[in-house]
Amino acid sequence: MTRSKAIERIHALLAEYEATPESRGLELRLNLAEIVIRQLRELGWTQRDLASRTSMKEPFISRIVHSNANCTLDTAGKLLFALGIHARIEQVRAVEDTAETGPRLRP
Repeated sequence: MTRSKAIERIHALLAEYEATPESRGLELRLNLAEIVIRQLRELGWTQRDLASRTSMKEPFISRIVHSNANCTLDTAGKLLFALGIHARIEQVRAVEDTAETGPRLRP
């Protein structure tokens, strides 16, 4: 497979994945990880510092930072509170759903 064909295949796989409900969960986990990492750096804290301030285990904080943990909104809120952050979930773009095509993003 040529490099351009491999890149085309990767783009096709990403497009297929983005059309699944699981992609929305990953997107939220990535957003949370980005917020946590940015604030840890700003505060000069380690993951261990955040773990002790939230009574969570350091490996769990690591999984959050690497987007490998699926946490509840309450847990996310506890992390954000410890970091001094107010956050909200808001709609970025609408999703249209038809019986023929399934969910489609609308610009």
